[in-house]
Amino acid sequence: MKRRFRFIVSMPRLADGVAAWQSALRRIEDRGYSTIAISDHFTQGWAMEPLVTLAAAAAETERVRLLTLVLGNDYRHPVLVHKAAATIDVISGGRLELGLGAGWMRAEYEAAGLAYDEPKTRRERLEESVAVIKGLFGADPLDFVGTYYRIAKLDGLPKPVQKPHPPIVVGGGGPRMLELAGRVADIAGVYANLARGSHDVHQVVDMGPESVASKVEWVRTGARSAARDPEDVELQLSLLLCRMVESEREAQEVIDRAAAAWRVPPARGYRPGGGGLEGAPGHRRRVTRSARRPGRRVCRPARRATGAVRLQLYPYRHRHRQRGPARRAARGAVKHHDRVQA
Repeated sequence: MKRRFRFIVSMPRLADGVAAWQSALRRIEDRGYSTIAISDHFTQGWAMEPLVTLAAAAAETERVRLLTLVLGNDYRHPVLVHKAAATIDVISGGRLELGLGAGWMRAEYEAAGLAYDEPKTRRERLEESVAVIKGLFGADPLDFVGTYYRIAKLDGLPKPVQKPHPPIVVGGGGPRMLELAGRVADIAGVYANLARGSHDVHQVVDMGPESVASKVEWVRTGARSAARDPEDVELQLSLLLCRMVESEREAQEVIDRAAAAWRVPPARGYRPGGGGLEGAPGHRRRVTRSARRPGRRVCRPARRATGAVRLQLYPYRHRHRQRGPARRAARGAVKHHDRVQA
């Protein structure tokens, strides 16, 4: 199955007021991004509730897709997630992508007084939740009896615009979560393993090329175990950092700051093409739809064998044949989404 590369931008913040937020949404859409994504957190300064925010964003936009990346499954009952998601899909004219995760940030569970169950329990509960939500998107009332959820003759309303349901995104970083994504998701989010329950340098070193290749194979293994064609599962990759710069000197400065933040040695001698994309105004469409000005695109920290950190677009090659400029641009590009700050 042939797919175009798509690019995400993170949801603008409300810090500058509602009018500035609305303006930022329209600017994102005008610049050609595929998708606006919002995370699901309620500690460490995260202010916006994701489903409410996407509903508001649907009213301010016309074309851009709207993604939860991702909802913490333990924060809401799947019946309520379905109801909100179906409503957003209807009012947006079929632009929702529903990202679901097992939950990982221990500090949020503690702040809300939620039980932080072992990974196996959270993963199994997520799998049941996905089944419930898909069932409620169906045409008939749902009966479901599982270990964690029981649904009795519930008709999921409203019925979604997208059939059979909005695309389901399941993300993770370990083999069991990514195999689950391969079994049940339309889009698999390939992330760092967050089993430690907090942010640390592991999120950098776990996303090197060899590690990401293994993660992609876990997705494919999961798809095959469910008698699915692995090519039917779209892949999505989130980046920790992405900046537009005008020179190699600026690129090195970004690398140095990122390395200092993660307390690892910076790499030296940034070379365009191996760790980023570059282009001129006349070639910007060859580079990426979201690169609307000259300069180099420098993205997420990755680790070399020496332990030094550099910033790069992960060079996982798109397996589907592309021709001409699109193929050359794809060689250094992210497989599905390049998540950047607005």
